Amino acid sequence: MAIGGLHNKRDLSEPDFQLAVRMIGFRNVLVHDYLDVNCAILEAIIQKQLYKDVRRIARDHFVLGAAGSVSNKRI
Repeated sequence: MAIGGLHNKRDLSEPDFQLAVRMIGFRNVLVHDYLDVNCAILEAIIQKQLYKDVRRIARDHFVLGAAGSVSNKRI
C-alpha cells in the first residue's frame, strides 16, 4: 500500500495514516461494491464534512503535477 510507505518514512503521522486507511477502505466499498453501503456512515461523512480531511492530507503531503500526476512533497 503506497500510503504505508509514507507512514513508514514518517511523512504521514499515525493519526493521518489511520484516517487514510479508513478512507481507502470506504472508497473501496463505494467503488467496488464489496458490501452494501451504510447510508448512515455516508450521511455522517457529508454532514460532518469529514471529506475535508482528504483535501487536507492531499494538500499537506502531495503536490499535483502536470496531467494530474501526484507526487510526494518530500521527493
